[in-house]
Amino acid sequence: MPEILVFTVHTVPVPQPRHTVSRKTGRAFIPSGNPIHQFKADLKSHVREQYSGPVMDGAITLHCFFLLPRTKGMIWKKKPMPRVKHTKKPDTDNLMKAVKDALTGILWRDDSQVWYEVGCKEYHSGDESPRVLIHVYEELL
Repeated sequence: MPEILVFTVHTVPVPQPRHTVSRKTGRAFIPSGNPIHQFKADLKSHVREQYSGPVMDGAITLHCFFLLPRTKGMIWKKKPMPRVKHTKKPDTDNLMKAVKDALTGILWRDDSQVWYEVGCKEYHSGDESPRVLIHVYEELL
């Protein structure tokens, strides 16, 4: 039976942005004010607190469930606010890429080890807050 790691990180999910290329050096980078840096720091911090095992070396199955903030038009005082499927930007694959990049070197050696991934996203319900639920399985070969 493979080991199953489950993490819940209470932070607003942020997609991996495209890199900006410096005119001076020609190197690609993400500007320092981008919220992706805080999102990745939150993921790393939480996972390091919860997991102190070795970096996984096998094939990884990754499931991520993103609960995103509700828009102002979806917030009501007197009506119920259930979860709603999120079908707009950010794209699920960009959210997954941010998670894989953040956890490289902590849970797995390289994000190329993720051979199967499932990601879905919803607006949180009225009594919830934005967060990311992460399930990691190391496949035994």
